[in-house]
Formats: sequence, C-alpha cells, structure tokens
Amino acid sequence: AGLRGASVAAVALFLAQGGEFGFVLFGVAHQAGLLEGVIFQRAVLVVALSMALTPLLVHFADRLLAREKAAVKADSPVPLRADDDDNEEPIPVLIAGFGRVGRRIAELLQQADVPYLGIDQDAGTVARARERGFSVFFGDVARPEVLQAAGIGKARLAIIAVDRGQQSLQAVRAIHKAAPGLPIMVRAVDREHCREMLTAGASRAYSENLETSLQLAAAAMYEVGTEREKIQRLLDGFRQSYFEDIKGKDPG
Repeated sequence: AGLRGASVAAVALFLAQGGEFGFVLFGVAHQAGLLEGVIFQRAVLVVALSMALTPLLVHFADRLLAREKAAVKADSPVPLRADDDDNEEPIPVLIAGFGRVGRRIAELLQQADVPYLGIDQDAGTVARARERGFSVFFGDVARPEVLQAAGIGKARLAIIAVDRGQQSLQAVRAIHKAAPGLPIMVRAVDREHCREMLTAGASRAYSENLETSLQLAAAAMYEVGTEREKIQRLLDGFRQSYFEDIKGKDPG
C-alpha cells in the first residue's frame, strides 16, 4: 500500500490478532484428524490470547502513530506564501531544486553577498537546509502560485538545479511562461538534454557530462605544464563551440 514509518508497524499490530474464524477452522481440522489434540489446544489458546491482547496492541499502535505525527509536524517544511516576510525584498536569484548542486550554488552566492531564494519539493531537504541557515522554502516551481509567491517578477535570474529531467523541463516552461524575459540557467545531463531545455525557454543549459570532461581535461593540461591562460582559452572555445552546436538545427 506504500505505507512507511510507524504506519507499517501500526498496521502489523492491527492485523496481529486472530479471529473467531480460527476457532471454527481449527475445530473442523481437529475433527477431520488433521490436527492432533495438543496442537489444536495450543492453536486455540494462541488465537484467544491474541484477541485478548488486541486492546493493548491497538493502544500501542495509536501511540506510534501519534509520535510519528508529532515528529512530522515538528520537522514540517516552511511553505512559500505570497505574504512571507522573508520575501518582501526582491530576490536577484531564484534557485529551483536544493539538492547538492543547488546547495553549493547557494553557498557561493552567500559568500558573494548575493541574495537568493531556494525552492524544493522534498520536505526533508528543505528542513535540513533551513537548519543550516539557507533561505529555502517548500514548493513546486512548476506551479504559478509558487512562482508568484517567490517574487518571480522581481527576480534577475533563475537557476534550475533539479536532478530529474522531466521536473527540470516543467520548471523551465513554468518560469519562462511566468517571466518571459527572465534569464534561466539550467542543469542538464547531456547534449540532447541541453537542446531540450533551450527549446523550452532556458537561456543557458550546462551539461554535467561536458563540465566533468572539461574539468578533467583542464587538470590534465595543468599537470603537464600548460599555462593557465591557454587552458582557460581552450575551455572557453570548446564551450562556445559546444553551445553553438546545441543551438544549431543539426541534431547530430
């Protein structure tokens, strides 16, 4: 049924006891010679004891559920609302997705004294990030009301750091629709994903495969003595060629 946590234990406790049908079933089996007398008596005793313990099991299950409910309430994420005091000032950078990539971006923005606002759909991620002092709220950036509450009209840049392709695509489309002129930078997986994001309205799409390759190549060139200026020039040229190819009509 997709249950988790205390709900699983509670259901197990609710179903642990036997029922009156067990008496009938064991009695028929005993009369038919399928159960010996001692086994029959023990089976009936087990059913009777489990039924007698039912009120205690139910009470224990209720306590488990109440404890989990209290814990969830204490750790519940902060929703993003249009009247949030934290959102009265314009937010230059909106970060959609606050996993490892989004959190690192936020750390660098904090060090540069650049205001930002993060949004994530995972309650645990939001709770942990807020405990560490990050400005992040619970919400789905694909929903217009969430973008409105985030102050999308006053943002100067949106960064899509979601690690799921379909969700990142929906986020790009929603933000582009809500603020057509807003620059959107998006995290992508490969060349085709970059092209898909740009078609959906992203301004720039950064391929994880590309950046990993470039960083490894840069490290290799530096180790063998290539000058930093030349390394940077080569990387910039490769990126420019890569993005020009993505924006081109040739899908190859």
